[in-house]
Amino acid sequence: MSDDSADDKKRLRAAFLPLLRALSEDRAEQVGLAVTRRLERWSRWHQSSEVALYASLPGEVDSAPLFESARGSGRVTLLPRMRPGTQLEFVPIEGFEALRRGRYGVREPDEAVAARALEPGALVLVPGLAFDRRGGRLGRGGGYYDRALARLGGGAERPLLVGVAFDFQRVERVPMSGHDVFVDAVVTEEGLFLAGEESDAGGASIGAQEQAEDGEE
Repeated sequence: MSDDSADDKKRLRAAFLPLLRALSEDRAEQVGLAVTRRLERWSRWHQSSEVALYASLPGEVDSAPLFESARGSGRVTLLPRMRPGTQLEFVPIEGFEALRRGRYGVREPDEAVAARALEPGALVLVPGLAFDRRGGRLGRGGGYYDRALARLGGGAERPLLVGVAFDFQRVERVPMSGHDVFVDAVVTEEGLFLAGEESDAGGASIGAQEQAEDGEE
């Protein structure tokens, strides 16, 4: 990563973290419901064989409605669990009530539950601090998701990656470096936005080119 890119990421994180920390639980819940409705109108949501999502932190879109929608349709749901060596693995869950506090206070599945590989037809919902129209994503700086998503590989049968965010988190451009992973789409309370521009930053570009069937951008 260049010094300029690293500095740009630091500035963007410094700008967004206070805004996200100031958000109320009610706002997070409302946007969680709105995002779920957006996804439920998208054919790829219903075509996914399983859904990997996240246990939301303060300042993130509430993931509980997303979990309930996925489970209600009978699909397998998985959550990430941190492993030694700054790695993430995905673990099937039956409900959020069984989660425990892991590193950095993130709720995650218990160690007694075995992890497994995601199916090719999985849909992976990814949080972040900022996203751009190319599918560029700014994380919190640990690189956990980038490493985990990069291992999913490429090609038509790979899992679909969807960023979940408040609409104000969509920016003109996120600084990206060679190890950063692009998402296929971003969903906010305002719409579902497919990544339509291939990366020119040397990252692991995996942008989708299809059109949303409900007519949204």
